Amino acid sequence: MTGLAERLRLYAVTDSRWVGDPSRLPEQVAEAIAGGATAVQFREKERDGGARLLAVAREIAELCRRSGVPFIVNDSLRLAVDSLAAGLHVGQKDGDIAEIARRLPASLILGVSVSTVREALLAEAAGADYLGVGAVFPTGTKADAEPVSKETLKAICRAVTVPVVAIGGITPETVPALAGTGIAGVAAISALFARPDRVAENTARVRTAVEGVRLESRRGITALSVAGSDPVGGAGIQGDLKTFHAHGVHGMAVITSVIAQNTEGVLSASAVDGTLVAEQLEAVFSDIPPDAVKIGLVPNRESALAVGRALDRWKPAAVVADPVFAASSGHRLALGDIETYRDVFLTVLAPRARLVTPNIPEAALLTGQPVITRSDMVRAAVRIRDLSGGGTDVLIKGGHLSGGNSAVDCLAGDGGIAWFDLPRLEGPAPRGTGCALSASLAVNLARGAPVELAVSLAKAALARRIASAAPYGAGAPILGRGF
Repeated sequence: MTGLAERLRLYAVTDSRWVGDPSRLPEQVAEAIAGGATAVQFREKERDGGARLLAVAREIAELCRRSGVPFIVNDSLRLAVDSLAAGLHVGQKDGDIAEIARRLPASLILGVSVSTVREALLAEAAGADYLGVGAVFPTGTKADAEPVSKETLKAICRAVTVPVVAIGGITPETVPALAGTGIAGVAAISALFARPDRVAENTARVRTAVEGVRLESRRGITALSVAGSDPVGGAGIQGDLKTFHAHGVHGMAVITSVIAQNTEGVLSASAVDGTLVAEQLEAVFSDIPPDAVKIGLVPNRESALAVGRALDRWKPAAVVADPVFAASSGHRLALGDIETYRDVFLTVLAPRARLVTPNIPEAALLTGQPVITRSDMVRAAVRIRDLSGGGTDVLIKGGHLSGGNSAVDCLAGDGGIAWFDLPRLEGPAPRGTGCALSASLAVNLARGAPVELAVSLAKAALARRIASAAPYGAGAPILGRGF
């Protein structure tokens, strides 16, 4: 549904306990819409199903359609479909969100209740169209609900691209405290329906309070790619910007090397002068400080030191370093010998990153040891972590691991070793998969995801993009949108 955020400005949630007879709900909803409600949720948890409840739901659905207001059913997919509702809203205990999204007709909106950044990220990845966050204030509707802090609410709003609605304890008096959190609107129950004879008046009071404060924050997450260029848009700077856009964040770029390449390979490369790299970094960080930084090709020590100085000075929230020594075709992109590159990456870039993401050949290059088996991957991940100072997590991408039907990655971090397996997809390998994964990881970490969750989300997103890759040129396919 287009313009969903605007339609969630004041979300009225029904509760027939206030009127006793559910058959009176349509007139109550009509009053709420007249008072300024922009969406309606049919929430009758204490009532069993049956023809009577369906008749009430259908009457409200028709009323909402005539008024141009989305009608959402709480919990029951069957009731949502049978009542011709515009959508379904579910909670964390209502089942697997991804499975619910798969069963939901494509034309229906899916809303999900969340209370943490983790739940929000998982719900969005599963297919949620909007999120309900609460309780943001103490409420009698859910006496056992733990209030969600304003800081958590703001973090959730920054973490996701779908609209967020605050619920729980919403009154004309509490709404102003939500200014600047980034929410699209508020959801109210008792503030609207506790006085059945004053629903329109009470709704108008809440709507006035909502319109009196700026709810949506201006600034979302920003992400910077520090890497080389790819004129055909499959990898490097251009690929990273496409990944950032797919994640709904503002993408920026500092070019470290201009590369003449296409889907068949690299023709030539020329490193950007280190002073100009430093000036690009200063221009970006001094004006739009990025929350997420993905570091790809840094071709020489001078440029690496410029990157290190910028990270030390500006301290972005999430930095992912993807070691790039040569293109997948074998063309060397980094200047200097392997020992020099290894030293620069491990002493300058990796220690300043939250996560580094070498593939199998890069892990072998950084450790000086072959990486052939899963045991080798573990040893290499731990070794790279130690060589980087011990505070950087290491994700070794196992796409080059021979044998097996799965693409397996190994993560070494504070929590020990974790493995991530996804089925290996058939067909030629697209260009830019490593770039896309590291860029996605940086965004997920900036949104507040723990490292393991960030990896899971990024791998799932990459699998979708690989599945939709297309052969634009004569060589390797280019990743699809997949979102």
